[in-house]
Formats: sequence, C-alpha cells, structure tokens
Amino acid sequence: MKSVFDEKASSWDTEERIMRAGVVASSIRSAVDVPHNARIMDFGAGTGLVGMNFLDVTGDIAFVEKSDGMRNVLRAKIAAKGISTLREFEDLEDDELRESPFDLIVNSLVFHHLKDIKATGRELYGLLRDGGSLCIVDLMPDDGSFHASEAGFDGYDGFDPEW
Repeated sequence: MKSVFDEKASSWDTEERIMRAGVVASSIRSAVDVPHNARIMDFGAGTGLVGMNFLDVTGDIAFVEKSDGMRNVLRAKIAAKGISTLREFEDLEDDELRESPFDLIVNSLVFHHLKDIKATGRELYGLLRDGGSLCIVDLMPDDGSFHASEAGFDGYDGFDPEW
C-alpha cells in the first residue's frame, strides 16, 4: 500500500524544504562538533535533504527511510553523487547499521510520526559511539494544523520542549 510519502516523493524537494534542511543542518553543526570523517545516520531521511548537507565532512552516511518512493528518489541522488559509502536502508533492522557506531544521528520532522518515541529513541541512542550525538528536530506543539490536510494522520501535534 502506497503511503502519502510515496505519493509525494517525486515532488518532495521543494525550494522551501531544501532551505529548511539547510537550516536544520546548520543548526546541528552549531550545536554539535561534527568530526571530520564522521559516521552519520539520517533517520527518516526522506529524499536525503538533511543528510546530504554533511557531505563536506564525510562520505559515510546511512539514510534510513521507510517510504519506497522517497528511497527511490534518494537512490537516484546517491547514484548521481557516485559515492559508494552513501547507503539507503528501509529500517533500523538492517545488520549493516550495527557494524560500527555512529558519531551523529540526525532527523528532521520524523518523531511526530512515530508510535513509540521512547523505544525508537533508545534504539537510536544505542547505535551511537560514546560521545556521539542524537539530534532530534521536530514540531513545537500546535493545534493539529500542520497535518490538517492529511486525512488519517495519527501522529503527534508537536512536542513540548520541557518534555
């Protein structure tokens, strides 16, 4: 069954989303010391907009994305870059993700779609090296208007930073 993300994948990379991904990556770089040659995961990567912003520090990026449509677009981008260490995965169950710990795991606007936030957070944290960073960028609480046009959205309407 196609998801809303499968249907939107081919037109996902709008100017606004590209700009937002750049701001997210820049904010992460301001908050975290990203080592040169870091091993990075972009969790819930979509078409790879956030993760691709780290190509200047590493070619070792694992993009984890459930949507087939998004992975197809991402796969084309990876092929165009010609960097064999950029890889895409459907989920966290792939053993290759456990071969060595990550220095940095990033995600943007992913956690409000998850059913079990704590379990996913624990799993991601467990994939980090000692001293590594998990950067979660998501929605502030709203009245549901962010996803109002998506029939059947059953995620969270943002997160209180105090939580």
